[in-house]
Parts: sequence; structure tokens; C-alpha cells
Amino acid sequence: MKKYNYKFRLQLIGLFIIFSTSIKAQSIITHLEYLAHTITYETKPPSTLKELQKEQQDLREKFLKIINLYPLPQKTPLNIKYVGERVDLGKCYFQRVVFESRPKIYVAAHLYIPKNVTFPVPAVIHVPGHAQRDKNRAHPKTYAENGFVSIALPMVGEEGKTGTGWGKCGEYGPYVGHFNWFNTGYSAIGPTVWDGIRAVDFLISLTDSTGRKLVKEDKIGMAGLSGGSARTLWTTIADPRISCASVNQGVTAISGYQDPGGISNTCDIHLFYNAYGVSYGELYSLIAPRPLLIQNGTLDHLFQHPKQVIDYLTKVYKLYGEPEKFSYKVWKQGHGYTPNIWNTEDAWMNKWLRKTDSPVIINDTLFQEDLTCFPEGQPTDIQNTEVLFTHSTPEFQIKSKSDYEIFKDTLLNHLKEDVIPTAFSDIDVSTRRKNVYKSEQYYIDQIDLLIDKGTIIHKGYFFYKPGEKRKTVVLISQTNADRKELENIYQKRFANKNINFYCTEITGTGNNPWTNDNHYLYDRFAMLAGHTKASLQINDIIATEKVMFQDKSVDPSNIYIWGKGALAVPVLYAAVADSNISGVILENIQDKHTGITSIKDSGCSTAIFNILKYADIPQVASLIYPRKIVLAGEHNEGFKWTKNIYKMLNNEGKFIKTDSSVKNILNKITN
Repeated sequence: MKKYNYKFRLQLIGLFIIFSTSIKAQSIITHLEYLAHTITYETKPPSTLKELQKEQQDLREKFLKIINLYPLPQKTPLNIKYVGERVDLGKCYFQRVVFESRPKIYVAAHLYIPKNVTFPVPAVIHVPGHAQRDKNRAHPKTYAENGFVSIALPMVGEEGKTGTGWGKCGEYGPYVGHFNWFNTGYSAIGPTVWDGIRAVDFLISLTDSTGRKLVKEDKIGMAGLSGGSARTLWTTIADPRISCASVNQGVTAISGYQDPGGISNTCDIHLFYNAYGVSYGELYSLIAPRPLLIQNGTLDHLFQHPKQVIDYLTKVYKLYGEPEKFSYKVWKQGHGYTPNIWNTEDAWMNKWLRKTDSPVIINDTLFQEDLTCFPEGQPTDIQNTEVLFTHSTPEFQIKSKSDYEIFKDTLLNHLKEDVIPTAFSDIDVSTRRKNVYKSEQYYIDQIDLLIDKGTIIHKGYFFYKPGEKRKTVVLISQTNADRKELENIYQKRFANKNINFYCTEITGTGNNPWTNDNHYLYDRFAMLAGHTKASLQINDIIATEKVMFQDKSVDPSNIYIWGKGALAVPVLYAAVADSNISGVILENIQDKHTGITSIKDSGCSTAIFNILKYADIPQVASLIYPRKIVLAGEHNEGFKWTKNIYKMLNNEGKFIKTDSSVKNILNKITN
């Protein structure tokens, strides 16, 4: 399935480097672009329909995991409440309605019912995005005036919603900007998709006074603009009852988000935790062979590069033998509804839902009725979407070695499949090495790690005695690796113990900072490229071990990795994924990942996709058994769990606590 032109990819990356004003400042972006281009350009559809359908069975499950709706929540009563009187708009009726997609998760909707039709009729769910349910009310009204039942839905963060994404396009709430959500698997996509699924349930429940159904269950379409376009795509994938979709100005390739104005300004609902390394084309193909219209504008700076997605979908619909059910239109315009976009969408819905030649007559007159669904104020019992849509972390009772083996196999499988899969794959690393000091006592080499074809480079210094293979400690640098400072540490603490010392920078440290000034851009782009800051660091650490493992001065059975503070967390995960790491030194390590928190506690430097669905730091640490763990400095009570596992398995001596003294730490790994 995967084919890729590496020459083309490297040309693209090379062009970026040439035109960057500061290569140092852009090195993380260069690396993320490499990863994004790999996903975008390597992904090709299968050659046969049978292969496609087989792959899509697995992809559907992954998609629901991506949006944190796996398994789907249990459907609860909608508790439908109509607000105010039904309003006669001439050719249709307007009705405010509130239903609950989950208990106390309110959907404040506008319902439009056509007049002078024979029910049941087709229906359209309209989601304009950008918190513009009310501004775009002429659109769903037009559908109703032309014989459709239509409903307009709010976005998360709008009326009746207490919830948020990362602070873009109406998705605001008390927990803005929290990338530590990566840990929980919570996604801004999930609640809005679930609202859409329940909106379908609401529509098919509608009846007239005689009990006759108002909506044809097999003729329900969905249409949206911008953030609403993403919502339309995700909901149509999740709910096969949606038989037709129109997506307006909301599609680009993953690599296309690198452009200015793209990743920094797009609505959160477009972005997903791409732990599986899938492309938009693959995900959107799950709609096929249902009719799908995509429209873009040539002057739209948010969504400029959809070609790879469009090409993928075109081939998929051809595999189904129904190419006419996919259409892509491009207009010379900026971002927003225009007559071209509107007319084409309406014609698409008319073609596939009514199957008539009768055109949809557009009426863009705005009516002035009361639009709020909560005239007496927001309900006081509204539930937070973040809390209700977040899975709780399991608790484990391990009382025997067999219990541990089952636990270990299960958790390792989740890490490999759903959390840090790239850490268990081959990592592309090479080195640029030069000797900077040589004496009779020891050598110093500067080793630059070149990750992923050199799209990011990490500087480090290796202090060693030639002539035989020795135990080696790798310290992950928290700042710029300073040769003189490190040499002083080596001379005082390592040389007399015949231990090699290697200190290296990694992603987020030294010459490749991930700071408060740039993390919003990096965190958003990295998630689409398949990573968090911490998962990139995990791969860098494994790459470091790989280099040391092959060095002629290193004993490959005696490589210890040392991480301090937040960097101790990726060190721990690297050791779980890489059994060649003999042991870890975890200095001042936290004992839990951050989940859903208040706005004042949004630290996310150790965030890893989905981990809290399956375990927390002490449980992951136990997977290092029977190798050595040294807890240095301050550490929290949560590691009692890990210690008890080592004790139960009769290896308590391999779980060691000490202070932060380098001398004492080295004593613990040499004894």
C-alpha cells in the first residue's frame, strides 16, 4: 500500500531549509514536515476493491479510537424539549429544540419543517462551523422551503455546550489550550460527532400528529463549511445512516498545514491524534461509496493543498465502480459561503437525496425570530464534554507472576498499537562524528545524531577510554550540551569508575527548543504528523541507544539512560520499547500523567497519545522488569506500585532509590 518518491520528499524539505530565515529555529518544523510529507505522499489506495474493503475494516476501528468514541457510548434518552412556539416562516416552520446527546450534554438545535409536502421526506443536517449556527440560518431554512426537513446544530463551546478544543473557532470553555489531553485520548472531534449521531436519531424519531414519520431514514444528508466541513466528514464516517455529504472549504493534506495561517488558525475539529500514521485520504475514504462533494477556494489560505486527498478519494470511488458519487469543485474565492459554494451544495443534495431535476430555490432572507434555545439562561446542570467523554484509567490488582505476564502482554500491545507505535519500529538515525580531544587518559567525540534523513540534528559529546568495551551512561541534556561542563563531570565522577559518559540533546532541548513561544504551533502540527513532543523524544532516546550499542568502546549489555525531571518520562518509555537499554536512572520523575485539569494546570511536556486509557507512569515503569530502575532525587508515592511488582517477582534489588548525587547514582548501577 505504501509507495513514496523519496527524492521528491527530500527536494521539498531542501526547499524549506533554503528559504528558512533561521535553520536552527525551524529544525523541529523541518522534521515535522518530513513526517507529514511521508504520511501524505507514501499513502496510496489499494489496487483492488477487495483489498480496500479489508483494510477499511481495521481503519474504521482506528478512526473511532482516534476520536475517542471506541467503543461507542451507550445511547441514552434524548429528553427532547421544544422551546417556544412553532414559527410559520411562509414555506416552512421554524422550531427551537433541545435534546441531550448524553445525560446533561445539551444540543441546542434549530429545526425546520417543510410545508405542503407528503411525508416522509429527505433531511439535511447543517453545521456551518465557526460558531455561526445563527448567522447562517438562511441555509437550513432554504432546504426546508424546498421540501427537506433540516436541522442546524451548534459547535462545542456554543449555546448549551461547556467544552473546548485548544481554543479555536468557538471551541472555548474553562479548559482552553490543554495539550495534556493527548494523555487521555479526549478529542474535540468526539463530542461533536456524537451530537451528529444523536441528531440522526432525533430526525428519524420525528412524526406528525398521525404518527407518520417525517424523515426518510435512508435519505439523510449532512453539509458544513470550514469547521462544519470537518464535522460533516467525521460524522459521516462514524454514522452510515448519513447517505450523502457536502464538505465546503475544509480539506487539505496533512502536509498542507505547514503553511502560514494553516495549522495555527484552523479549527480544532480538523485535527486528530495521528498515532496510527494515517492520511486524511484514508480516513475520508471510509465514506465511500456514499456521495461526497468537496469544494475549496483558491484564495482560501487555511486549506490550500488538498490534491493528495482528492487523488486518493478519486481512486477509491473508481474502485467501487461509482466515480460519479465523488465530486471536487474549486472556486476562485476566499474562505466562506458564496453563491457558487451554496448552489453546488444544494444541487448535490437535491441530486442524491431527492433524485429530481427540480432545482433548489435559494432564499437568503434572514428571519428575525428569537434564536436562543435557552431564553431563561444556560442550564445550571450542563456537563463538561471533556469529563464525560474521557475514559477513566484502569486500576490493576496483580498478585502473581501469571497476573503480571497477562498485564505486561496487554499493556505492551496497547503501547505498540495505540500509544507509541513508532518507538517499536525501525528508527532512522545516522551520525556525524568527529574527535575533539584526545589524550592518554580519554577521548572526547562530538556526535551529532541525524534523525530521519537529517531533518533534525541533535548535538552530543561522548567521553570514553579506548581499548575495551565499557559500561556507558547516556545523560539526556536539559539544555545546550556544553563540552567543558560535561568534561568536568566526566573527570570527577565517571573516569575513575571506567564508565563511558555520553550526553546528548534531543527534541525540545538544546538547539531544538520546544518553548512556550512555539509550542502551540508544534503541538498542533506534531499531532497530525503522528507525535507529541514526548513521543519524538522517546524515538530520539532509542536512536541514541542504537548508536551507542554499535560503538566499539561500549559494552552493549551495559547501557544506562539517565533522564531528569520531565525528560525522565520519555527515558522510561524508551526503555520499555527498547530492551537493549540495560537500565534507567529516573531523577525527579513525576508519577502520573496530567489528565483533564483546570486552566491553571495545563503542563503537557510529557503528554503521550492515549496512555491514560490503558495505564499511568508507575504501571508502564513495571514493564522494564527485570532490568534496573534507579529512582533518584525526589519521587512520588505512585512508584510504590512499581516497587511492589519488583518485590512480588523476587527482584526488589533491581528497584533502587537514591539521592541526586552523581556519585551515589553511579554506585547504584555498578553494584
